[in-house]
Amino acid sequence: MVVFDGVGERGLSPAEAASVGHSYARKLAGAQRVAAAHRFGVVTFGSWVHQANGLRCAMRLVPHTPLVFSIQEDTALGGPVPIDTRLLRERLTSDPTVYYVRFLGFDDCRDPATGQLHFQAIAPCTQHPDTDVLHRVGEWSDRPHLATRDAYERRVFPLVQPSAKVSPEQVFIRRARRSSGLWVYGKRGSMLHDLHKKAALGPSSYGVYAYHSAEHRNGATVARRQ
Repeated sequence: MVVFDGVGERGLSPAEAASVGHSYARKLAGAQRVAAAHRFGVVTFGSWVHQANGLRCAMRLVPHTPLVFSIQEDTALGGPVPIDTRLLRERLTSDPTVYYVRFLGFDDCRDPATGQLHFQAIAPCTQHPDTDVLHRVGEWSDRPHLATRDAYERRVFPLVQPSAKVSPEQVFIRRARRSSGLWVYGKRGSMLHDLHKKAALGPSSYGVYAYHSAEHRNGATVARRQ
């Protein structure tokens, strides 16, 4: 399923709105053509709802899937080492310590030049006791990942007000405890799977950003800080 967030109520200037709207229409038309051929759904919104509520609405249309794969438009999955989807399915459906697995955009958690973690969100990057392809992290990220539906329903969506303009990682990082169920995928030194490819489809959809203070969790927006 492909989710297209709305253009309205983003706080854009008329020129920005026109540019984003043109790109939006082109992307939507392309997605609808592909959807017709491959029989998947396309969800659209008339106004801006942002990622968390957009995903929540889309998931209501497929109420029985136990796992959710989330990926944004600016990337693709790949890398030199194939992803063991069978192992991931087994862990996500039978291992109570695994409910979220992220795909990294680096070969390793640590920068080989400095030995430092690429960013603190992937700390501590310690190996799962039963497999060398899962490493524990402390924060939920919206970068490409697999998660259980239950994790979204019980750990993410209860933190998201219906009018909030936020992404899952925003509410999870700021308002939920770090938990043992978050992991990144891949053997150390062979973790690259998030290729972070920029789609040549026009301007970014993200023109405004919602802060974590109470007034913005209720859905107000402010211009993104540069």
